Amino acid sequence: IWLGTKDGLNKFDGVNFTVFRHIEGNNKSIGNNYIQSIIEGTDNIFYIGTNDGLFVMDVSTGNFEKLETRLNIEGKVITSVAALLFDKNGTLWIAAEKEGIFVFDPQNKQLSRIRCMEYELTKTTVWTIFEDKSGGIWVGTRSGLFQYNSNKKLLEAAYGVTDFGDNSHMEILSIYEDKKGNLWLGTWSDGILFYNKQQKGVNTFCGR
Repeated sequence: IWLGTKDGLNKFDGVNFTVFRHIEGNNKSIGNNYIQSIIEGTDNIFYIGTNDGLFVMDVSTGNFEKLETRLNIEGKVITSVAALLFDKNGTLWIAAEKEGIFVFDPQNKQLSRIRCMEYELTKTTVWTIFEDKSGGIWVGTRSGLFQYNSNKKLLEAAYGVTDFGDNSHMEILSIYEDKKGNLWLGTWSDGILFYNKQQKGVNTFCGR
């Protein structure tokens, strides 16, 4: 079991804990101890989102390196990484605070930023990334829900579930899809939102 804490990455083997922390002067240790997100890749690789960007861990050696050192092109994720998702094609989606959404191809080691139509995600915070059963990508932010348009290669605001004001009540922290393909959205202050993707209708449960 792997656990992210404010004081390092913890591995529990059923009996003992092993804690991975930053070690001053050791460039093979993790660069930041505040762990925000964890996801397993292939070939004994873990991707660890921290308050200081994204680190790649080789589980077999326990060594870490920052993602930017693995890139074939220029690009960096330098802020805290709140969420990580591998989609069905093996692409890694990265939510970086005040930087927006990045996608990383582990095969060719290319990192690119996903733009948002009519809104700049650098003005908000991304909390969660979700892939539905049909392969659609949804992004929950402080300003509401966004959907990835694969034809335009852009994120678009979901109708009726965004609020670009300073005190947004549409802050989306979690996303779940039911058997009928509807989305259930956990919010910061407005309870649970039910979102019908086909009709683009929204209902609130336990909210204000």
